[in-house]
Amino acid sequence: AAAASAVEALSRVTSAPAAQGPENLKAAGGSSTTPAAAPAPAAEEEEYVEEEDTRVQDMQLLLKCADISNVLKPFHVARHWAGRVTDEFFAQGDLELQGGLEVTPMCDRRTQSRVGLQKGFIDFVVGPYFRGLTGLFPRLRPMLAQLEFNRATWNDYDDARLLEEVRAQEEARTLKCGPPGGARGP
Repeated sequence: AAAASAVEALSRVTSAPAAQGPENLKAAGGSSTTPAAAPAPAAEEEEYVEEEDTRVQDMQLLLKCADISNVLKPFHVARHWAGRVTDEFFAQGDLELQGGLEVTPMCDRRTQSRVGLQKGFIDFVVGPYFRGLTGLFPRLRPMLAQLEFNRATWNDYDDARLLEEVRAQEEARTLKCGPPGGARGP
């Protein structure tokens, strides 16, 4: 239902009048390179534009939610993604170091902890973002309980425990589903 609403909102935004190609500019009273001067919008049209701008901003906010939502998922899922994301960060830092570049602070395995990165991400990015967002979208409030649970759970972790549990989770998945690529033994 949420996806259908987002698609419906997106279709309303994209079906609004937009810049037209050169072939249509002449017909509208302009030249092939400049549009015709637009008539002053009526009050209803101004309201429509504001609503459309708001819809686009709302969709951008919600897309960002999806981008940073790993820490909002049930802890066993968030833990798994914490391992993968920090693997990626640290691999980038290793490449920067090998290339003689300054290492991006959050990608420096010599100075960062995986668990510390998760706590900081929740405390300084995701927590404030979602707390503010729930003011605009009250139906998102239940996610804050999962976020707070996950943040509290990270207090019981260190990097060794995280990596051990992620490896065990991946081994269990491999046993259940087979190795990546679907190849199975004899």
